[in-house]
Amino acid sequence: ASKPAALPRVNSMHKPLAAKRDVSAKSSVQSGYQHLANLNGKVYDNILFRQPAGWDPYGFLADANKDQVLRMREAEIVHGRMAMLAIAGELLAEIHHPVFPTASGTALEQFQAVGKLCGPMFLYGFMAHVHAQEALRFSGRFKDRNTLADGQEPGAYGWDPLGLGPKNEEAKAKRQNQELNNGRLAMLASLG
Repeated sequence: ASKPAALPRVNSMHKPLAAKRDVSAKSSVQSGYQHLANLNGKVYDNILFRQPAGWDPYGFLADANKDQVLRMREAEIVHGRMAMLAIAGELLAEIHHPVFPTASGTALEQFQAVGKLCGPMFLYGFMAHVHAQEALRFSGRFKDRNTLADGQEPGAYGWDPLGLGPKNEEAKAKRQNQELNNGRLAMLASLG
């Protein structure tokens, strides 16, 4: 009997899995990402994944220019932050129900109960609030729908009311990588 082939592995010691596009040519990958050398977290965290282009098994960034990569990083950070808040809310709701202390039943039944209690105006008001927040977020940060304005760093909104953000660049880069990885984990955790 022949020996089965070993499964491909992805970690800091091995190359990414083959993808839809061929991203294995080192020279083309390296030259395609050189303009992002100063981006904290590099392209998908070269600090943790030390291949020439970081971890990108599906080749999303193979043909991306700087503006596209920055926009994808902005979206990744925003979605990661929302997922971290969602997971914190899910865990809190398991032990404490501050808004609906007598809530019981399945999640679907609880969701339907909110609709009956608050009516459709709650949903419309919530959606209007989301649209207003997105309009505020986009004003001044983007040249157009898919391009960050010059000088804008992905995920940096200048909001740190408690002054907890690190002051030196090395600590800032480390914190950004922690936020990206925790956000990625939270996005996966929020699925189930």
